Amino acid sequence: MTKEKLIAITVHTPFSLTLGDGTVQDFPRGRHNVPAPVAEHWFTQAHAEINDIAVPDNSDEYQAQIEALKNQIAERDSTIRDLTSQVDEQKAQTEALNQQIAELLAGGDGDGKKPKPSNSK
Repeated sequence: MTKEKLIAITVHTPFSLTLGDGTVQDFPRGRHNVPAPVAEHWFTQAHAEINDIAVPDNSDEYQAQIEALKNQIAERDSTIRDLTSQVDEQKAQTEALNQQIAELLAGGDGDGKKPKPSNSK
């Protein structure tokens, strides 16, 4: 199966191209990769800048790269969720420890008595 040669065109003013078989192809402003017959059409040449660079059709290769990147994103999303969970746990522990410190500073172990110094005899 031979892949069709694509040519890059740059459209400055949007236009619609009616092909010989009656199909209409709209071209909004921007860069487009089109088959050679479309790029060579007189109307396209009158309304778009032809970039003399042939664009290779590596869609299978690009699709594999896209899938690999999607997998990396999913893995990183999972890592972020795990780390966020760990941070939440650490926050809860910190809050509990801060409350214990506040209670100890406020008057001991809650029985209303001041704590005895640990080095007293």
